[in-house]
Amino acid sequence: MARTKVTRREARLFQTLTERSSAWMTSRELSVVSGIPDRTTRRVIKGFIEQDIIDASHTSPGSLYRIAENARDRNSIYIKSLEEAIKVFNL
Repeated sequence: MARTKVTRREARLFQTLTERSSAWMTSRELSVVSGIPDRTTRRVIKGFIEQDIIDASHTSPGSLYRIAENARDRNSIYIKSLEEAIKVFNL
């Protein structure tokens, strides 16, 4: 089921992922680039995986993440909510 309620941090992390859509990044890298605490970044990533909008590569020493190429096809309602939140929060 698609979520429609979006936090500022979810919107910011989504923006970071879409700006670097071709890059695989660790949760730590996403945290640094987006300015969101590590723990919160990991929680948001988990939610994005549950919403099926990011791809995860579980490699050693850590997992890598990127926005899914077909994220809009996978969960268009949630993507629209994230894009609207970026505008509302003026990110």
